[in-house]
Formats: sequence, C-alpha cells, structure tokens
Amino acid sequence: MLWHACSEGLVFDRDEGVAVFYDSASGNTHLIDDFALKILRILSISPLSPETIKKDCADQMTDLTADEQDRLIEDILHELHSLDLIE
Repeated sequence: MLWHACSEGLVFDRDEGVAVFYDSASGNTHLIDDFALKILRILSISPLSPETIKKDCADQMTDLTADEQDRLIEDILHELHSLDLIE
C-alpha cells in the first residue's frame, strides 16, 4: 500500500518540536509533532510505502528496535490518516 498526502496545506513551524498544519482541503488546523510533519512532507512529494518511509526516516529512529520503528511508523500513519491528511 502506498500512502500519499491529501493536500499541500500550510505549515507554521517554530522548531519547537511541534508545528501547526493548516489543511487547505478541509479548512482544519492540526498540531502535529516534527516526526509526523517530516512524514507528511515526504508523502507530499510522492506516494510511498511504509517500508520506504521507514528507510527515509531511519536517521531519526536509531535508538529504537526494528519492531519499535515499525510500530512508530504505523502509529503516525494511522494518526495522519485519521486526521484525513493522508490516504
């Protein structure tokens, strides 16, 4: 399964660990952490599988086991999907 971003949206990021994301497709505003924002940004470039996302984000998960990395990516994808930011 390939995930992709639903809209480009607008981001207000002050490098404080979280960012405000305005979803231009729905008009909703969301507070998301930096890691979720990174995933959202790479999915706005091209559709990717969870495995490819994991490889692209490996540098931010070096302290996690492979199973923990898989769960983290799955949780973030589920959260972004529940917000209708990706599909």
